[in-house]
Amino acid sequence: KILGKNGTPCSGEGIIGCELSVDIINNISTNGTLLAVASNNYGSVIYTWVTPTSEENSQVLTVTENGLYTITVIDDCCTATASILINSF
Repeated sequence: KILGKNGTPCSGEGIIGCELSVDIINNISTNGTLLAVASNNYGSVIYTWVTPTSEENSQVLTVTENGLYTITVIDDCCTATASILINSF
């Protein structure tokens, strides 16, 4: 069963027609961070980063090591995911 960000079960309508997307802005060379930007959302979203060593709920992530970084964004019952491989450390 899929749950929305408020913990309630999603209906089929919440998933059909979902246009949520997420982009990653790489700011590592300027301030050591990755920024996730959601678009086509219908209000506030939850950002969850999965890093090589942890998981963090934040829109901005400070990067301290090489590896794969994946962001998942949830808006009601819609989700979007993007990844970036960092090899600059």
